[in-house]
This record gives sequence, C-alpha cells and structure tokens, in this order.
Amino acid sequence: MAETTEPGGPTGSTGPEEPTLDEQIAAYQREFRDLDPQVEKVVSALGRLNRRMNVAYGRQVAALGISNAEWEVLKTLVLAGLPHLPEGPR
Repeated sequence: MAETTEPGGPTGSTGPEEPTLDEQIAAYQREFRDLDPQVEKVVSALGRLNRRMNVAYGRQVAALGISNAEWEVLKTLVLAGLPHLPEGPR
C-alpha cells in the first residue's frame, strides 16, 4: 500500500510533497509506540482518499456553477420526491 505524491500528481497540487504512507506511519510509530501500524495505514489512506475526493467533488460542482451546499440541497430535493417539481410534463 505504498504511495507517493508528486507535484501535479493525483491531488494536482504543486505544494510540498506529502510523505508516503510508510514514512507517515514510521513517524507516528516513533512517537506512539502502541500504535497499530496496519490500522493507522488504513485510516491514513482513507483520509488521503477523502481529501482527493473532496477536491474532485469541488471541481465538479464548480463546473456546474454551483456551490457544494447548493448541490446538497438539489440532491435532497430530488430524493424528497415530486412535490419540489413544477406541475406539467417532464
């Protein structure tokens, strides 16, 4: 499950390079001896995936010309059913 992040890589960032998961876990283990490295590796990988998904999600809604909050409202209205739709043919 080793991971590298390069400038312009999966996150699209050109900022400081993020340590690999193995480097990150090794640093944690130096400070927290009781840390379960397998659990922490999964948790850290999920955190990274979440950040990347949020960036991609933000780009998608921006391309639609709406905010994340507006998208959430639209999704809620769709799931609520027909009362939010105007009368007439679809």
